[in-house]
Amino acid sequence: MPELPYRQDELAPRMSQETMEFHFGKHLQTYLDNV
Repeated sequence: MPELPYRQDELAPRMSQETMEFHFGKHLQTYLDNV
């Protein structure tokens, strides 16, 4: 997985670190695994 150009907590308060970890870590990884 590529590194994000920002920390996962930098989008707060619009998007929480937990949400970023879930979407970037799990959703994107699942997508890449299935491509």
